Amino acid sequence: CTIAAINRSTIEYLVGRVARGISNVVDLAGNTVGVPLGSRPEFALHRFLYLQGVDVSQVTLVDVPVNQSVEALVSGEVDAVAAWEPFTNEAQKRLGGQVVSWSVQEDQPSYNLVMSRADWIRENQELITRFLRSLVEAEAYVEANPESAKAFMREKYSYDEGHVASVWPEHSFSVLLDQALVVAMEDQARWILSQDLTGGRQMPDFMTNICEEALEAVKPEAVSLIR
Repeated sequence: CTIAAINRSTIEYLVGRVARGISNVVDLAGNTVGVPLGSRPEFALHRFLYLQGVDVSQVTLVDVPVNQSVEALVSGEVDAVAAWEPFTNEAQKRLGGQVVSWSVQEDQPSYNLVMSRADWIRENQELITRFLRSLVEAEAYVEANPESAKAFMREKYSYDEGHVASVWPEHSFSVLLDQALVVAMEDQARWILSQDLTGGRQMPDFMTNICEEALEAVKPEAVSLIR
């Protein structure tokens, strides 16, 4: 059961090599794109191509793990890659002005969620409430002290200052449960079903798997679900 979202991000990109004749999205037709198949980046790529009027059947998708996407693009194994930061940023650095890139998320961010079993939630209401209060306090701290938060990220993950500065605006560190989350999950579920990745399962009712009561008690304005 989903208790809260804690981050919304738009860090998924499509990076293509100009030398392979790619300067616009339509140029991807007839080219190869490396992407981890059956993943969030593949879903985002399908949605992006559809919105741009490109038939995904005209593009050859190659199964490339995100952590191998840079080498696959630099070596010429594929003509483009769909992945997330920091890998897409690294690919652009390695190839300089020889690439073009687009955000593949359009108006739909990725969500980082806090989840637990429904029975555990029922048995640990006080603990969950304290936990959510801590997250809300952390949200307020990040908003009030962005430079300190960035410094913590650099130290924690050994990121350089330039990388953190470039991706920071692509994150929204907010504790919430909004209707856009439900829409995003439904969009992804429809795609998963269309790709026959569920073994014949039906479309789930995501609203039955969201437990908003604890967040409503801690920060009611953060809940904007339509029931």
